[in-house]
Amino acid sequence: VSQPTSEQELTTCLDHIVEMGVTAVQIMPVQDFDNHEDTKNPDEYWWGYMPVHFNSPDGWYATETHSNSRVIELKKMISALHDAGLKVIMDVVYNHTAEDGNEFNLDARFSFNG
Repeated sequence: VSQPTSEQELTTCLDHIVEMGVTAVQIMPVQDFDNHEDTKNPDEYWWGYMPVHFNSPDGWYATETHSNSRVIELKKMISALHDAGLKVIMDVVYNHTAEDGNEFNLDARFSFNG
């Protein structure tokens, strides 16, 4: 199934996932994360594991990167998964932040001492 571009196509994808016997979907970190290129390692990508803001979804996954739609779209997606009978497991990162994360700037020890 190709990437869905409409709600109907998404429903078709979810139906297919359920028909395969899947009961849960794990979402990689969706927290606002540092996705700046690492100049020392340009091929390195952190997959969302360098959070900047713990309680804000990253605009990377939204149709409008810099708007509240990122929150609304994440909620809609999770609701659609639940409506299809799927459990949702969210992978989160709370033990550290990206170096330029908001929490790091408040108190540098926060990232190391929790």
